[in-house]
Amino acid sequence: MEQVVDSELQPDEKLARQVKLYLCHRYSGKKLRKIAERFGVNESGVTQVEESG
Repeated sequence: MEQVVDSELQPDEKLARQVKLYLCHRYSGKKLRKIAERFGVNESGVTQVEESG
């Protein structure tokens, strides 16, 4: 999934990261802690991506 997002949204790395965070949070079923660790943010950072979208 990450490779597809990167290839479609390059060179906008910030947007690609936000999309990946959103998709992981919305559809992966993983805990916020795991998603946050993967992307190097805190748990509230994961939920903020969805709120800003």
